[in-house]
Parts: sequence; C-alpha cells; structure tokens
Amino acid sequence: MVGDSWTNDVAGAVSAGLRAAWYAPVGQQAPADVPHRRLNSYEPLQQALEVILG
Repeated sequence: MVGDSWTNDVAGAVSAGLRAAWYAPVGQQAPADVPHRRLNSYEPLQQALEVILG
C-alpha cells in the first residue's frame, strides 16, 4: 500500500498485514513506530519503485 495519510494508509495497511510505503514529500516525521518505507518523491521512477517494492 502506498499512501499519504499515516492513519488511513500506513497504519491501516500494516494492521491488515500489508507492507506500507508512506508518501511524505514535505519531510514529515512518522507519528508512530510502525514498520513502513518512506517515499519522498515519485521521481526518479526507478528509485521510487525500489522503495515501494523493497
């Protein structure tokens, strides 16, 4: 799951047993210690895919 809402996308995905990537382009800090990957940009695409697919 890739999303920009910590509560709805990241925490929700992890709770459902999915891997999560948090899209946070403004450099926000994660509000909780939940296993996730951080995605700051979708460019360059290859680098973004490496983060998402991990």
